[in-house]
Amino acid sequence: MSHYIDPIAISADQILAGTSLAEDPTPAWAAGTYAIGYECHVVDTHRVYRRTLSTASTVRPDQDPSGWVDVRPTNRWAPFDEYTDTPAESASDIVYVLRSRFVNALNLRGLVGTGVKVVIKDQTGGEVLFQYPEGGGLAQLKRPARGYYDYAFGDRKYQTTLVLRNLPMRANAEITITVTASAGQPREIGMIVRGKFRTLQGLGIGGVQEDAQVIPKTYTEQQEQPDGRMRTTVRGSSTDLSFSIVMEREYADQAVQALQDLLSKPVAWFVSTQSGFAGLSTFGIAQRSPVRYRNRLAYIDMQVKGYV
Repeated sequence: MSHYIDPIAISADQILAGTSLAEDPTPAWAAGTYAIGYECHVVDTHRVYRRTLSTASTVRPDQDPSGWVDVRPTNRWAPFDEYTDTPAESASDIVYVLRSRFVNALNLRGLVGTGVKVVIKDQTGGEVLFQYPEGGGLAQLKRPARGYYDYAFGDRKYQTTLVLRNLPMRANAEITITVTASAGQPREIGMIVRGKFRTLQGLGIGGVQEDAQVIPKTYTEQQEQPDGRMRTTVRGSSTDLSFSIVMEREYADQAVQALQDLLSKPVAWFVSTQSGFAGLSTFGIAQRSPVRYRNRLAYIDMQVKGYV
């Protein structure tokens, strides 16, 4: 069965005291004269802007596209845009404390650090309902060694994604996310997705068919120069998904209704929750996905375009 997290939108009142990051290292905008290339942020939009003119600025950057260009989210709000490659960054441990209404799934993407933990309370400052890892402490982001050689000599990779399901839901739950690292090492969170974990096909038999595929994709550009050398412009990467679903026909109408909503918004997708299929996941938007009604069964050909 295919799954996705139906996300809840973030608002300023959901980011609670205890969150470690300030709005942004850049200064807040104020009327004045700025050099071309100067960067500042607007608190109301939680965005950072770069100056394109050397004249006086008397209008807020988000209302003056001729004098400013929008370049990225502010550092505090970076995990809540649609892109993993605009992370929240810090030289010290990152902590987010979020008020979350009826959330049973959490997806963290673009993690950089050595450890991560998640604590859920029934309300702000209330009773602890859930801890990851179980029993407290930190979950190590470095992947386990695959044998002695990898342990002793290998360059072990780090886990960059965390998915938690079946979380206890409360009307005013407090979710605390912490990413740690050793002194001198960076900490980053590329994306925080909170919401309800849903199954596309609803109830009934069936599920994802064999030969589901993941398609890693890069936006790095290479241009051949007249002398034969290559000029490489490094850009981000993403992951597309392609898979087919079969279900009982009586659930096809429900699937069509879900797809009509999903075609207009990016979500976290998971082809399977079984062990060994973690690679069949992405954050992106469902594209043209025809639903075929055939006798007692229905078939969906899913195409998901991943975001960077």
